[in-house]
Amino acid sequence: MRYLIIVFTAAMALAPLCAQNAPLIADPATDQFEFCKHLYNQANANKDERNRNVSYRRLIPRLQNYIKRFPNHPNAAAVLYYLGESYYYLGSLDEAKRVLHRVVNRYREGRYVALASNRLGYDAVANKKYAQAAVHFERVATMSTTIQERYRGRYQQASCYRYANMVDEAISAYSKIESADDALVLYRQHAILKLGHLYLDKKNNDKALEKFEAIMLPFVVADVRIEATLNAGIIYLEQKKNDLAENAFKAVILSEENKFKPSAQAALMNVMYSQKNYQGVLDVIRRGSHKGEAATEAMKFNVAGRSAYKLKEYHEAIKHFAQAERQVPLSAKAFEAGYFRMLCFFNIQGVNLPMQVDAFLEIYQQRYPKHEYVHKSLMLKAETLFDQKKYREAAAAYNKIDVTKIGDANQVNLYYKRGWCLTDSGDHNGAVRDFTAFLKRAADDARAPRVIARRGKSFLALADRGAALKDFDLLIKRYPKDKLAALAWQNSARIRKHDQDYGDMIRRYEEMIKNFPNLSKETVSNGYYWIGWGNYQIKKYAESIAALDKAALMEPDSYDYKASMLIMYGSYALKDKRRLQLAVEKLCEMDKKNDIQLPIYRWLGVQCFNAGEMKNAQRYLGLGTTQEDPRQTPMAYWKMLGKSCVETGMYKEALVAIKNYMNVVEQPFWKAEALLDESVAHLGLEDLPMAKRSAEAGLALRPKGNVNAELRLILGDIAYNSQDFAGAAAHYVVVVQFADDKKLKPAALFKAHQALQKKGDAKEAKHYLNTLNEEFPDYLKKAD
Repeated sequence: MRYLIIVFTAAMALAPLCAQNAPLIADPATDQFEFCKHLYNQANANKDERNRNVSYRRLIPRLQNYIKRFPNHPNAAAVLYYLGESYYYLGSLDEAKRVLHRVVNRYREGRYVALASNRLGYDAVANKKYAQAAVHFERVATMSTTIQERYRGRYQQASCYRYANMVDEAISAYSKIESADDALVLYRQHAILKLGHLYLDKKNNDKALEKFEAIMLPFVVADVRIEATLNAGIIYLEQKKNDLAENAFKAVILSEENKFKPSAQAALMNVMYSQKNYQGVLDVIRRGSHKGEAATEAMKFNVAGRSAYKLKEYHEAIKHFAQAERQVPLSAKAFEAGYFRMLCFFNIQGVNLPMQVDAFLEIYQQRYPKHEYVHKSLMLKAETLFDQKKYREAAAAYNKIDVTKIGDANQVNLYYKRGWCLTDSGDHNGAVRDFTAFLKRAADDARAPRVIARRGKSFLALADRGAALKDFDLLIKRYPKDKLAALAWQNSARIRKHDQDYGDMIRRYEEMIKNFPNLSKETVSNGYYWIGWGNYQIKKYAESIAALDKAALMEPDSYDYKASMLIMYGSYALKDKRRLQLAVEKLCEMDKKNDIQLPIYRWLGVQCFNAGEMKNAQRYLGLGTTQEDPRQTPMAYWKMLGKSCVETGMYKEALVAIKNYMNVVEQPFWKAEALLDESVAHLGLEDLPMAKRSAEAGLALRPKGNVNAELRLILGDIAYNSQDFAGAAAHYVVVVQFADDKKLKPAALFKAHQALQKKGDAKEAKHYLNTLNEEFPDYLKKAD
């Protein structure tokens, strides 16, 4: 025995020595794989996205190189998987899927085929390709190396079949999990729950109940157990097993799983209502309403409202019905809740019931025009209004009631009151029928004038102007002094306006104003406005302006602008410069200058220009030109605008206008004249070089007459101001020699005299001074 121990000890001592002396074996494929694996794990662990992406990009060439060098190595599947995942994390999804499909297609089985299939499965789910995803998860279920991964894959496969509406395939996959002894408990319980839902979808309630009951046991995870209990309760309810259903729903409500409580509460309340346990229903909701989806809430509050109504607890019922109506607006449940809410108000004699009915009908009448609740609600409103002696409002509610059922004694009053109300509510056909019936039965009644007037307005609303005019003329004829006759004059005038019989329209307004001197200022001013408007239409501009002035004076807030616009157009048509200018100025004061048409500004500007009113000319012509698109303005207006700007010292504005004129004018003489104005503008801005350039350019066009003379005078002035007295004298002398104008020649003589004096040529200077005194003896006196 001791010998054996010694031998064993000696062998153990020799073993390391032998291993240390053994030769090393090179394995580059394994070494490279371990290095790639290390880099892959390192990239996965990197929490900084930018650095992680850099790591993946550096890793990809190494992985590709490994596949190229060692395509058949046992680690090639793992490396190819790492490559696909690297592409995936970098967002190169197409390349990732290509590589992962290569893993699946090449290796067919194994852990990395399962991992690649898992990734491809989730990608297919993301793209809603559920049937395709199910195929991938099938491989995960069969090839994964751990139980958890296998059953997770199977569960995902079943879920994908369910999403793809492949019910039988989903049932088969979930059933495999249910029947597997080694399946994780959580997956098995969830699979059984899903089987229950799938059998429900197939209308196989017995099979569904079997599955739900199987997971209603205490050891089942809570959310699964409670969901199964809720669905079992619903099946019990359909099977008329009310006690079982009630117990199931109570169990759900008492649980900690809040998401199932709203449905359970609604179902429990339905059970109790069907058992006529109305107090029980209210007790359930009073203990607390578990808020769920809108449709569930609507059902709960409807059942609670009906229970309270059955118990004659109307105030509580109103509260519940109002809640039900708000949940799913415009739905059938909301319609029903709205009607029962009003029924409760009727039972407590609520004063706001008519308003409630109006709101109810506005929302629902078009959707449910023939439903009994619409007609019952009208009856509720009508009876309430009659009890409150609000007959006009009641007439609207009774609109569809057969009048013959009311009794002959009340018919006249009903026709009068209902007809009056129907005009306010917009039912003018009904109003005409009622008013006609009233006049047929009570033509001499004291209310007849009002009925005729109201019927006429209803005809107007129905666009039957002929019938309306007959009613208004009837009222004027039979009751000429009644104040309603003024209304008839006014409304008949409006009809004639619509008929474009403006002369008769004017007559009717004038009769109204003449026959009823105590009418309100608003009515009279309105009459004057339309008298003015009508006269404008028939080109009686003077009469139009007179009436419009009165309207604007009486009610400036209402008619100042509208009247001023028509006065402006009338004055323009009359070519009345003074009146037009007043109207334009008034509109400008109202900040309405943009409402005035350009031709009006231009015409007014030309009149002012011709009258020598250069400041006004400049203003109106400025408003009448199109600065943003100069070619849209005829060039003559640019010319006059430039001239008026020069005359009023607005030199910068003058240069803009002259430029726009120069851009379109072609005749040399008109160009020269514009250059003359441009030169004067530059002089006004003390820009002598530019003034000289413009004047010289003008002379280069060889204009004749005064333009030539004035250009030379400007050049002389520029030379004079530049101390070039000889040059100045030369320009002035030319003007003296050739100008005949009685303003330009004396000015040239005097300027020549001054320039020659400055030059030092006293003899010549005296010559021009003598000539000035001989030919224009008063010139120097006026200058002094």
